[in-house]
Amino acid sequence: NPLRRLSKYTIAFLVIAATVGVKFALLPLLSPTPIDVNLPRFIGEACLLFFAVYIGVILSMRIIEHLLGREEYIIARQAHKTLQIADETLAHLRDGLTEESASATAGVILEITNASAVAITDKENILAYEGLASDHHRVGGVLLTRSTKEVLATGALKVIDNRKDIGCPFPGCPLETAIVVPLKSCEKTIGTLK
Repeated sequence: NPLRRLSKYTIAFLVIAATVGVKFALLPLLSPTPIDVNLPRFIGEACLLFFAVYIGVILSMRIIEHLLGREEYIIARQAHKTLQIADETLAHLRDGLTEESASATAGVILEITNASAVAITDKENILAYEGLASDHHRVGGVLLTRSTKEVLATGALKVIDNRKDIGCPFPGCPLETAIVVPLKSCEKTIGTLK
């Protein structure tokens, strides 16, 4: 990030130098009297301008630091959730991908992430489904969505941002966005996590 390479004092100096430079450049054009008569007034204005710009730059830098810190906080929180999910689901998935292990895993993921729904499938059936739209995405049922079939075929993660691309054939399905992740064993896709 270029902002991090420059210290806040360097940025403040650059902004102040530019502002004072503009003031010096415009003063002869704006002054009705020669510059010598206005020099004390100009120095006072320049000092006020300097302090105002300095305070503005410092406040701006604080805001930028806060925003950058917020981004790092979000990344750290996501990493923590990922490790928590891995820790709490590992015991369930150790014996393989079954309805029981998938159900326990989906429950953990739903609780930790606050997602609207979590589904786990094998290559043919829905092994677990927790959350919104459980009226038609049923455990034991066949795969409904086109997006799940695509991930199983390609083995690549898919991020979906609209209802149409999810491809659920059920009219009025409330699911609007999704992330479909392939589940792999020995480099072979054996199911999906949605």
